Amino acid sequence: MLRETLAEHMTGDIWQDAVTRVYGQHFSAVEIEQLIEFYGSPLGRKMLSQGDELAREVDDDMRERLDAKIEEFIGQVDTKLAGKFEELGGGS
Repeated sequence: MLRETLAEHMTGDIWQDAVTRVYGQHFSAVEIEQLIEFYGSPLGRKMLSQGDELAREVDDDMRERLDAKIEEFIGQVDTKLAGKFEELGGGS
C-alpha cells in the first residue's frame, strides 16, 4: 500500500522534472549533451555500472589511511586545540 501511494506521488515525470531542473542549474545545455554522449559510450556505461563500487573502494582506502595514522592525527589535533585553548593544557 505504501509503495502504491508513493508511486502515485513520485512518478517518472516528477523525477525527470527534478533532474532537469537540478542539472540545469549546474550544467549548460552543451555540457548536458556531452554528459549524455559520455554516459552512452562504453566507458560511460562502465563508469555507471561500477560507480558505487568505486566510491566504496575509495572510502575504504581513505579509512585505512586514516586508521594507519590515527594516533598521529589525534596528537596533532590535541596539540592544535591545546595551543588555541589554554584550559586544555596549552599554557601549562
